Amino acid sequence: MEQFNPERHVRVLTVPDAASNRGAELLLSQGPPVRNGQPPWEIVLINRPGGYSLGFHADHGLFDGALITTLLRALLADLPTAGPVPPRPVRPRWAGLTSTLAQQVALLEAAQPTPAFTASNRDPRRVRHADVPVAQLRVLARAHGTSVNDVYLAALARAVHLWQQRRSDITHPPLATGVPVSFRRAEEEGALGNRSGVAHIVLPCDDPSPVQTLRRVTLQTARQKELRQRDALRLLTALTPGAAAVRLVGRLAPPLTASNVTFGSALTYRGAIAQAAYGIIDVHGPNQVFTSLVSHHDSARLTLVHHPDTPIGPHLPALWLTALQEMDPDSQEASGEIGSMTS
Repeated sequence: MEQFNPERHVRVLTVPDAASNRGAELLLSQGPPVRNGQPPWEIVLINRPGGYSLGFHADHGLFDGALITTLLRALLADLPTAGPVPPRPVRPRWAGLTSTLAQQVALLEAAQPTPAFTASNRDPRRVRHADVPVAQLRVLARAHGTSVNDVYLAALARAVHLWQQRRSDITHPPLATGVPVSFRRAEEEGALGNRSGVAHIVLPCDDPSPVQTLRRVTLQTARQKELRQRDALRLLTALTPGAAAVRLVGRLAPPLTASNVTFGSALTYRGAIAQAAYGIIDVHGPNQVFTSLVSHHDSARLTLVHHPDTPIGPHLPALWLTALQEMDPDSQEASGEIGSMTS
């Protein structure tokens, strides 16, 4: 990777308001930073009234979430620390390979309408956030014997169900969802290249019970772990030529892509602790939405990227927080809100 040069790798943007998503929208509108011979990544300083944001703007084809986390800590942290330890690769099971292939074929054949996501492919994209304490997500995961990732995904399914319930007596159909998974090994911590693939699950947006929704998500992710689907995807990705992989991913692009990244301990820059970390990826085709959950220190931020006329777009962050509240076993006694959101 090209050596860091402030004159080539640092850019300054100024936004007129304090909204945290304004700078993110500006980055989205400019596309990947490969232009006029410039490098494929840059650090962006976004000045705004009352503060600033630091962004890592990169071509996602060359940088995955794990690599970006490593680089941000190396380039920006006052005391660089290692990021989360990646899982050790293991030999994929034959059943995992066949299951993964069958899943891709099923997605090619699936054509269910998705009322919550029906939209045109228009600019500018909208970016929205919701914040929740990491401790609260862990409490919910422990209470239901599952993981934070499963809670995140199930709350998305429940949010879509609540949105549809408020508009019609007809339930929203189950939703094919892409879940990025990292293949990056410990010895590849700083190696250039996107070492990730996309697993697929079906969010049970049709289930009337928030707890049962979570159980159905957990059953799917547990099955994927049992079949070592992460390692099956790693092998299949390695065997697929680059051009063919791009075409296949384009055809398999589901309505929703839901990323989950653990940023780790608090990042301190010039003595100031970062308030939040979040990730954004542009959505290219119509009827597509991207969400990410980035856990940083004691806070997790849900970020949503959608087209301006995506029906559920303005409502999804608040409904996601509502869904988390519904999953709380003590919700009847709970007071106040489980998190906060910004538009």
